[in-house]
Amino acid sequence: MAYQPSQLTTADGTRLAVRTYEPTGAPRASIVIGGAMGVRQAFYEPFAVWLAGQGFRVTSFDYRGSGDSLPPGRSLRGFCADLSDWTRDYEAVIASAKAALPQAPLYLLGHSLGAQLPGLFEHPHQVDGLLSVAAGSGYWRDNAPRLRRMVPYFWWVLVPLATRLCGYFPGRRLRKVGDLPAGVVMQWRRWCLNPLYSLGAEGEPARRRYHQVRFPVLALSISDDELMTWRGTQTLVSLYANAPRQVERIEPAQVRALRIGHFGLFREQFAGSLWPKIVEDLQRLPGQDRGRPAAPAGAGRLRRVMAELHPFDAAVALQPQPDGSFAGATHPAWANMVGPFGGITAAQALSAVLRHPQRLGEPVAMTVNFAAAVADGPFTVLARPARTNRSTQHWTVEIQQQGQAVLTGTVFTALRRETWGDARETPMPEVPAPEALQPPPGRGRVEWIHRYELRFAEGGYPTAWDGRDSGASRTRLWMRDAPPRPLDFASLAALCDVFFPRIWLRRASFVPLGTVTLTIYFHADAALLAATGTGWLLGQARAQAFHNGYFDHSAQLWNQAGQLLATTQQVVYYKE
Repeated sequence: MAYQPSQLTTADGTRLAVRTYEPTGAPRASIVIGGAMGVRQAFYEPFAVWLAGQGFRVTSFDYRGSGDSLPPGRSLRGFCADLSDWTRDYEAVIASAKAALPQAPLYLLGHSLGAQLPGLFEHPHQVDGLLSVAAGSGYWRDNAPRLRRMVPYFWWVLVPLATRLCGYFPGRRLRKVGDLPAGVVMQWRRWCLNPLYSLGAEGEPARRRYHQVRFPVLALSISDDELMTWRGTQTLVSLYANAPRQVERIEPAQVRALRIGHFGLFREQFAGSLWPKIVEDLQRLPGQDRGRPAAPAGAGRLRRVMAELHPFDAAVALQPQPDGSFAGATHPAWANMVGPFGGITAAQALSAVLRHPQRLGEPVAMTVNFAAAVADGPFTVLARPARTNRSTQHWTVEIQQQGQAVLTGTVFTALRRETWGDARETPMPEVPAPEALQPPPGRGRVEWIHRYELRFAEGGYPTAWDGRDSGASRTRLWMRDAPPRPLDFASLAALCDVFFPRIWLRRASFVPLGTVTLTIYFHADAALLAATGTGWLLGQARAQAFHNGYFDHSAQLWNQAGQLLATTQQVVYYKE
């Protein structure tokens, strides 16, 4: 299936080389391939031909000053272009593809840089979804270990010196990236030296652009990527703060391959494995109706997408406000005896930090103090970085209702470093597998308990609430979200509060009580949470003292592989 070459003239008169791959029948959707830095569109040709054979209309292009978009005989020396120009090139191609197929959904398939630039679009409403491949923040400390060792020389010596001498970056001769206009490589350098990448380097205008994106983002992180890391992918995806987003990990072993790497997914060896997965992933994005052209994107479609969210994601959905705060609301699926389940409130507080454009690194610890009962209805979350250091960040968090604080807290985030470690100090206890245990009888008195699958191995609900002292407060149980959901930091925070009150187990009596403060230490990074996926967690909780109306408990959570994910402590008020 041959492509149709053409030239597209942008608003400033620049001519871009474009290739269009037409399907044989009615197009299912339109796909624009946004290429990686220094990669010609010809690299994606076998993949584009295959996609067209699956019924998609595919468009690829070369950014100005690269590939076929550099006029014959024209040198890059003195060629004026930067990444802002490349962003406008990308949007011009999208507008052309949309005009050619206005009633069909339009998706971006962004490889590396091609998944970074959409956050800077002026008109993101033209796009119905972004499938990101091997993309992440280019911040140098988020690079893969081998690349990270080379970066100081690359950014502080080679790029400035070679660009100054040649008038452009001669990447082909240096066997680094590829030939790039001086404006492109020097702007990219600024991005890569900033912890918040493009958003940090370009400031408030970039933040506003990223925050106006509403199309869903599905990012595929390649485990053996020699350039990008899982952390870098998470950082990039978090910049799309107002978009429905998800990150998935792809391992070579999943497709019986020795290697995939940064570029491998687009190679023909994966035509029978990873390429069909791409089609499946595209079908998960909204807008397709069993292969027939769909109506244009709009608010109605976005509402339908939100309505299909997992109950947990619906509960922690927050809307950024002009003053930097986040607006949220309690969710009936998480109702407790009075107000919402404390774990979901803690997750909402953490989500404000995770979605904040200034966040650095991953959560390491958090403490929330329940200052008052949370009333059903709207609330405001205030998250502020109190201090940002080179690799650590200290946050204050507050949830307010009607101008009054109902929760206060702190969150500590950090860029984790690869060091020696040993998680065997607290081994997972031996208990029967979750499949060998029965769910607890009865539906329970509160709604939130139905959001989890629970299997008690020890210390389950009292069989008789007769006030007898059992003499023991330890519980061991398997737990996971219902329906199953890939684990992340926010859902792990909520799971840390799943244990029912220790005094109920010890005394077999429904005494009135309420959690006062909850602290969580995250021993897992994002990669370990992704590897845990939708699997069961084993939790163990035990009280340490009951005294004059207050008791505490400490707890640990492991995944099924025996890896310690989090430890937690809380203090609970009770009344007799």
